[in-house]
Amino acid sequence: MKKIILAASLLLGNVVQVVAGDLPSAPHMPMMMPQEYLSSMPHASPTSFRDKYHESLKRNHTKVLDQTALMKALEKISEDPNNRNNVILFYSQQSVPKSAKQAKLKKQKTSTIEHIWPQTRGLQKKHQWANMDLHHLRIIDPAINNSRGEFDFAEGGAKSTLCECKRSVHSDKKGTWEPPDAIKGDIARILFYMDVRYEGEDANTPDLELVDYVTDGRKPQLGEMCTLLVWHQNDPPNQLERIRNYKIEAIQGNRNPFIDNPKIATRLWAPFCGD
Repeated sequence: MKKIILAASLLLGNVVQVVAGDLPSAPHMPMMMPQEYLSSMPHASPTSFRDKYHESLKRNHTKVLDQTALMKALEKISEDPNNRNNVILFYSQQSVPKSAKQAKLKKQKTSTIEHIWPQTRGLQKKHQWANMDLHHLRIIDPAINNSRGEFDFAEGGAKSTLCECKRSVHSDKKGTWEPPDAIKGDIARILFYMDVRYEGEDANTPDLELVDYVTDGRKPQLGEMCTLLVWHQNDPPNQLERIRNYKIEAIQGNRNPFIDNPKIATRLWAPFCGD
């Protein structure tokens, strides 16, 4: 049997079925695929190469969800392939009942939405498209969400009792978080997308910037860039990540190109990381 992907249709206001082997293109000018960029711009500088991707990501990002629709979409996107009544929590990789049912039955919150790019780093306003961008939202355990906080991503720290993670606290707002090896590449590609997609041109949204140091949380910056590049190279996209990319495209219109073609990240960030 072909695997069925459920995707929310914003135009029709309902849920439509999309066959994984025959996914539709977005109802607007299709995004230039990664390999076409690489072949058509062989001598382009990282800056001009990046600008082309930014323009494409912004142009194709045509829809944003309200808070209610957002959680429903995330539950579909994060669905456990072995139990459609459950979702897979991002950091712990546990399978738990979907929040709408679980909260009513047990009167406790078992999952919450994590902004991989922290809201305090330029995403404080609820109606910003960046704040509601499905590419950087994940369903996680609330306790893990509190433990990670707004810390940068880097190697090292004390082992967490909540997941295969490490946490290093430098001050109230300064510290680092190391996720499990199995999702390090996922996180890197999420943050590469956010850095390129949001250049300060969207309403009430600053230029989001990856940097190669631990930040103080006062600017719309996040580290550590070169560590993320290593994670991306060591943990390439898997099939579940690719399917998720298709699901999100069907909802909001754009894709994460770093999942489609991992070489793009090396092209953009390796020159700044001594590679």
